[in-house]
Amino acid sequence: MEDNKDQVKRTRGRITNRLKKEGWYREAAAEKFNWPDYEFISEQAKLEFFYSAADGWVHFGLLTEDEEGYLRIHFGDDVDPLLDAVIGAQQRLSPEYWDTFIEILLAIPLRVYAVHGEDEEDVVELRSLITTGKSN
Repeated sequence: MEDNKDQVKRTRGRITNRLKKEGWYREAAAEKFNWPDYEFISEQAKLEFFYSAADGWVHFGLLTEDEEGYLRIHFGDDVDPLLDAVIGAQQRLSPEYWDTFIEILLAIPLRVYAVHGEDEEDVVELRSLITTGKSN
């Protein structure tokens, strides 16, 4: 059985290999300290992906000139389904595609939380509108 230290190392390696291959980059401080903190810039938005090994989640952000959205995503033991979803959507992620992207994450299924407030500690667990039968 894999211990936590090995699991974290494997997860960091998967994140680094897959995101770098798809055009994500780390800023100088993240590179210097080998933090799993990546950014991707598309025509629609800047995306942020930060893996918190200590907490076992990914902080994911979408930023435009006018809007910001942040998620905290718990992925369990296998980060690849999350990476598949992020990489698959990275070119089209925008405020207009945000809800669709969240539905994709929830269908994997992943535990997804919307992050609110300045301290980013206020979180609300998201539920699929498809499975609850609710609509906008």
